[in-house]
Amino acid sequence: MIRRLGTSQAMPKNKSGTKQANKHGKSTEDTKVAEQTAGAVYSTNTGTVAIRVRAKPGASESRITDVSEDSVGVQIAAPPVDGEANTELIRFLSKLLNLRKSDLSLEKGSRSKDKVVMITAQVSAPDVLCLLKKQIGL
Repeated sequence: MIRRLGTSQAMPKNKSGTKQANKHGKSTEDTKVAEQTAGAVYSTNTGTVAIRVRAKPGASESRITDVSEDSVGVQIAAPPVDGEANTELIRFLSKLLNLRKSDLSLEKGSRSKDKVVMITAQVSAPDVLCLLKKQIGL
């Protein structure tokens, strides 16, 4: 005798009128609004600082290439294989911003060139932006 433990019904999709919470407890709609209206470096609703990064893996050395309204361009001295570029990005930014690696996390874009890095340490968005611009001589 064979018994089936699962069901063949699919899980219902989220209704468009309801909000889903992300891992920080904020709704995804609130987070999207904050991200859409912000620049390359911005403070989130949860008090963390976020950096939009345009990653360019496979460079000879890690460095900041540009800081624009949309994102921060970063050349990464690691290939985009097995997360090596993401690890190098976090290491490089932590060294550049004088923070621990554990204070930075890759929030979005683990497999994309466009990434969002979150900083949980007590820093302000203008201070981070100033440090990044200082690296390219602005």
